Amino acid sequence: MRKRPVPAVEIKGACFSYGSLSVLEGLEMNVPRGCIYGLLGGSGSGKTTLLRCILGCISLSEGSVTVLGSTPKTRGHVGLGRNVGYMPQDLALFCDFTMMETMYYFGILYGMSINKIKERGKYLLELLELPSVNKTIKNLSGGQQRRVSLAVAMLQEPPLLILDEPTVGADPLLRAKIWQHLFELVENTRTTIIITTHYIDEARQAHIVGLMRNGCLLAQSPPDDLISSSGLATLEEVFLNLCHDQEAHEKPSPQLSIQHSLTPLHVYGNEKALGDGANEESSLAVGRNEASWTSNMKRKFKSFCECGPINPLSILPHPRRIAALCWKNFTSIYRNPGLLIFQFLLPAIQIIIFCLAVGNNFSGVNVAIFNGDKGFNFSLVVKDYCTKFDDMNNFGSLFISKLDHKSLDMVYYDDKSNAVDAVKDGKAWMAIVIPENFTQDMITKLFLIVAHQSIPDDVINGSTIEIFEDMTDLQITYMLHNMSAVAAELFLDAFIDNCDDYSREDFSSPIKNHNPPVYGSRHLSYSDYVAPGMIVIITFSMSIGLTALLFVIERKEGLLDRTWVAGVNVTEMVLAQILTQCFTLFVQSLILIILVKFAFKIYMVHLMSIFLVELLTMLQGLTGMTYGILISSLCHQETSATNIMAGSVYVVLMMSCILWPVEGMPKFLQYISYALPTTYAAEAMRSIMGRGWGLDDMIVWRGFTVTIGWFILFAILATVGLRLRK
Repeated sequence: MRKRPVPAVEIKGACFSYGSLSVLEGLEMNVPRGCIYGLLGGSGSGKTTLLRCILGCISLSEGSVTVLGSTPKTRGHVGLGRNVGYMPQDLALFCDFTMMETMYYFGILYGMSINKIKERGKYLLELLELPSVNKTIKNLSGGQQRRVSLAVAMLQEPPLLILDEPTVGADPLLRAKIWQHLFELVENTRTTIIITTHYIDEARQAHIVGLMRNGCLLAQSPPDDLISSSGLATLEEVFLNLCHDQEAHEKPSPQLSIQHSLTPLHVYGNEKALGDGANEESSLAVGRNEASWTSNMKRKFKSFCECGPINPLSILPHPRRIAALCWKNFTSIYRNPGLLIFQFLLPAIQIIIFCLAVGNNFSGVNVAIFNGDKGFNFSLVVKDYCTKFDDMNNFGSLFISKLDHKSLDMVYYDDKSNAVDAVKDGKAWMAIVIPENFTQDMITKLFLIVAHQSIPDDVINGSTIEIFEDMTDLQITYMLHNMSAVAAELFLDAFIDNCDDYSREDFSSPIKNHNPPVYGSRHLSYSDYVAPGMIVIITFSMSIGLTALLFVIERKEGLLDRTWVAGVNVTEMVLAQILTQCFTLFVQSLILIILVKFAFKIYMVHLMSIFLVELLTMLQGLTGMTYGILISSLCHQETSATNIMAGSVYVVLMMSCILWPVEGMPKFLQYISYALPTTYAAEAMRSIMGRGWGLDDMIVWRGFTVTIGWFILFAILATVGLRLRK
């Protein structure tokens, strides 16, 4: 018995849906080798979805697909690669490439030699009447761009060509030339070509035509056989008749096979197909709440888990393909210098704005002052003890002179109530009220303290400066409190320094804090505290932005599917992105550190700590990069990816001990904080810069270890996510 020839493409019982919306319904398709198969159908009939199932870009809900004797989209399947040339309906080309660079890029992915790429590229570009090979894709017309896309599909001379409406935008002469070339391919090389179209006269030229509507293949046979068996005059009338039959019949009959069994020509599907389709339509409203993304991912995850053992070739990276991907990425970078400069400067602008706007000394803070002190010629009383005061006899004025006049805009009032009203009216942040007997009561208090006698309440009140403050801005309030305390200390120092028989210890706190700090400096600002964490968060968030939208945009433009079909695996895609963006990341982090250390003089103990700061910054950038790839693998739209990215950055900014210590959070939030990828890194960065610690310290190496752990985890999740979405 003669063995049945293996078809180029064979589909059995194909069903596919986006959530509750059914796209393919029990479809049967058989494409023999060495023919042109024209798939005819209107927009939305499911043609493109069917092609993507054949290519393995999406998985069927039910049924099977065999392409060139093997099943795509199974674990261990290396990819169609050189065996299939694919021209999608979208442009799916990198617009920064020239036409010849496009040929080289895809040729390398196909595994072709450079000489062969050059030879085939020139031939195809001349055949398709394209202009100079050095012209970039973005500068071509729409029709010329689609012809370049067709040239890419035919570049490697594959045994199977899948062309999704290749002649759209071509003039009649060029369309005829393209069809002539397709016929020559079939005749000379036995190439199998599947071509979709919604032009009936164009489909008439195919060896076999499949008529498709609403996810069903109504008939498939040579055009002349369809016309003769139906008794109608044109293929258009045949298609129209089949469409009427599909609308009229509640139950389908077996699909018309390719073996010329054309007697019941109105047959358009199998019973299961139309029955399921009717049920789907009737239950459409019920199933609206089921998200298409969720159902598709469940189906893909199930098929991913149920397949056989992994073929190492499907995950191991190939250096030549990685080099091509990196070349593409670098070309996109250096041919957009404005974007590159923006990527370099944006982190610098962020750190500059932070250092200029946060943590600096205040200026122009309005303070209302009422000095009611009448003074007292205390030298007549204590001239034998305090001989250095000369004519100074007003402690109120002495205290005011010790305030920071550079930071404060002091307004003097002649009445206590007016000074307090200035705060109530929002004209001042603080009112300082000095009582009228302040100097006299301070002297009395001095003698009573030295004599170890009790101090009456009226003396205590008379020697106390009253403060009335607006505490709605805690940062200004904290600054004014600190400034007042410093002024009080300076005032006491000035008073005691002018008295021979009294020492500062007689009026000092029992706490001795004159030793130098173990770490840090007494002159550190809030900027010195926040800056290490800001380096971490800026690098992390900017790195997310480098990759979070990348695959979303490429998928939307059809670039991702074309890359998968060319044989690129997920590991190669992820590695190429990481390697390419490392250059941008290195420059960004270096600019950040130079600005922080040398431009704004943020506190750093050792200059040699810069190496560890740069290393940790790079690792945080890589972690953010892989997290961005993970986001990109999960999202369909740019808005979704942007929202996730913005929400993530806000969470890590608020909860990673960057603006506020972890110890200031509720206990349950502390656990969440330490689970974030930036918290331990921020603590490590602060210890490196502020304490001069190295990798031998637990806080530092813990920050490095946790960062590396998150990088590996995100890389694995991103790879799995892309494999599921592939």
